[in-house]
Amino acid sequence: MATSIDAIILAALLEHLEAIDLTPALDIAMPGVSFTPPVYDGNGADYRKGDPKPYLAAWFMPAKTNRVTIDVGPQQKLGVLQVSVMWPANKGQVKPLDVAGAVIDHFNNRFFLVSGVRITVIDEPWLAPPVQSADQLNFPVTINYSAFGPEIAP
Repeated sequence: MATSIDAIILAALLEHLEAIDLTPALDIAMPGVSFTPPVYDGNGADYRKGDPKPYLAAWFMPAKTNRVTIDVGPQQKLGVLQVSVMWPANKGQVKPLDVAGAVIDHFNNRFFLVSGVRITVIDEPWLAPPVQSADQLNFPVTINYSAFGPEIAP
């Protein structure tokens, strides 16, 4: 169970990400967790055995705390959860853009209250241009959050 404010924020955002309803479901590479990118294990019309499969990859990037009180009251935590749609190269961009759109919709206008920490997605998540490597495209979706921790008794 997460106890620090940053750990509570990360756990809540990742739990929400895991609840995304995609068809077909995609594996998710979580921050700090060992992950082997999935590959196809059989033949199909658009792929061969061993070809990379699509998946999501998450990165947690907390930013500087915004001090809103001089006392011991709650402070504003800002940061980004980046979720990248990792897609095999040379398979087009329509399907991965649909997945990125589903990620955006899944986080847009969301609010979480976990262990006294209020977490808000502060603007509509957005899609950056894809980054191409030899065998895959990375479609990064940026999700900005703001969080206020519980008040601490003096």
